[in-house]
This record gives sequence, C-alpha cells and structure tokens, in this order.
Amino acid sequence: MTASPQPDPGSPPPPLPDDATATAEEVTRGTDDASDRIGYGRFGRWTPLALTLLLIAALVAIGIAGQSDADDLPPAGSGPHIGALAPDFALTQFDGRPLHLHELRGRTVVLNFWASWCEPCEAEMPALQRLAATVGDDVVLVGVGLKNDDAADARAFVARYGITYPVGRDLGGPTTGPSGPIETAYGIVGAPTTIVIAPDGTIATIALGPQTEDQLRALLGDRG
Repeated sequence: MTASPQPDPGSPPPPLPDDATATAEEVTRGTDDASDRIGYGRFGRWTPLALTLLLIAALVAIGIAGQSDADDLPPAGSGPHIGALAPDFALTQFDGRPLHLHELRGRTVVLNFWASWCEPCEAEMPALQRLAATVGDDVVLVGVGLKNDDAADARAFVARYGITYPVGRDLGGPTTGPSGPIETAYGIVGAPTTIVIAPDGTIATIALGPQTEDQLRALLGDRG
C-alpha cells in the first residue's frame, strides 16, 4: 500500500476557491443586513415588545369606538322586570294632547312599542285596534312609536290602520341617539313589544313579537 503524501507543516495553506470566497462574503453581508430586520440588531430584543404594545393600543381604540356606539342603544334586559314599578313617562299624542302614565293609575295599561318600518307591527296593529274597541274603560291601550322612524311615515301608518287609542312617538326628554326616553326606560330591544301594566302601576306581563287578538286577551287575563 502506498501512503498518501503529507503536506509540509511549514508551507502556507492552499488558497480558497473563488466560490468559497463569495460564500464567506455573503455570510458577512447577511449578518449586517439582519440588523435591519425585526428582532435583530442593537434593539432587537425590544422589537417584539413594541409590536405587542402597538397591537394592544389598536385593540383598545377599537373597543372604545365600539363602546361609544353601543352607549346610544338600550342594553338588552336593562328595563324593569315583571312585578317592578313601571317607569312613569310623558307622551305627546299625534293629536297634540299630552299623556302621562301616572294619570292612568287604577286602570290596566297595554303599552305597545311599534314602528312604521316594522312588518310584524303591521300584522299586529289590526288586533290591537280590535282589542281597544272592545275592552272596557278599565283597560287603555297606549301606542309608543319608536324614535327611529320617519314622522310622516309614522302618522300615515296610524291612519292606515284606523288607530283610535292614544298613540304618539317617543321623542321627549334629553335622550340622544336612535332610542327615545320611554324606549330606553323600558329596555326595549325590538319591535313590536307589548307590556301590560297592572292597575297598581307594576309590570304584569312582557310580550315580545307580534300578538294575535287572542294572545292579547290572554295577556290581560281577567283584567280584560
């Protein structure tokens, strides 16, 4: 067996090939360029923290903006519950006469929240009018039109269905936003909503959605 020749310890190392030199330069340049990327360089350890703080600030800003819009709307379930005293209110009827809930104490009040753009309200209106025309003097229906409605459309809606019981729009008070003060006080979240107030001024029944005449009479029970 022939031994391979050994290099002379005193001779200089052989030169690197051209491609090896280029590779070394690329590695050096890549290290310098990395200092400009996220997570590298003198401030590399602070970059992820800065991004996290910016993300948190953006989420907080979005949350505040959403809350400001939500403040104009009545929160679900915020109104009085069954058995609680019904909030007093003043309503200006379409004929200009004022109506105050406390003046109706001693009578059963059927309080109906509606809007002209509400299709289920349209389906319910004839039943409400028939009920109003047949109950005794100890029961009074009151229609509260939502603030978020057009004035002319609301009046035309009432005329179309021949409503004769007290009715007006929820426009009084200092409340801003799409909800009127009566709607806000009762925590109304949709139309139609019907609330039966007992003669002692407490809330007896709350019904969501359109009601038939039979259902309305069932809500009244022996009060009708």
